[in-house]
Amino acid sequence: MEHQPYFAEEELLDRKVVVLCNLKMVKIVRMRSTGSILLVASDKGKKVDLLEPSPEAEVGERVYASGEELQEPVTPIQMKKNKVWETLCKNIKTNNKCEFMYLDRFPVRSRSGPVRVESLKKVLVSK
Repeated sequence: MEHQPYFAEEELLDRKVVVLCNLKMVKIVRMRSTGSILLVASDKGKKVDLLEPSPEAEVGERVYASGEELQEPVTPIQMKKNKVWETLCKNIKTNNKCEFMYLDRFPVRSRSGPVRVESLKKVLVSK
């Protein structure tokens, strides 16, 4: 991962992570990508945690905010034009239990359980 040196390739292999999809295609290290791995970082960026679904989550399963209606995915054009991620990310952060929360009251989860981070609390999400 030359574009974001937070994790070595070996740390990501066979690991479940949360990916923001339907982004405009970009070339990263000679590969085309339409997604971005979500993470949280400490204020100074010295500690970085990946967002991880529950261990029982299926690969490719969507995550959603509990209590919110599950919406149809937006297209890459809608994502960019409507600044969907820029709007959402201001309201998504970890709580004191290292769970991923929307508006401080809706846990973000898969069907099998909450999305969590390893150790960072009260930190906004980034990509």
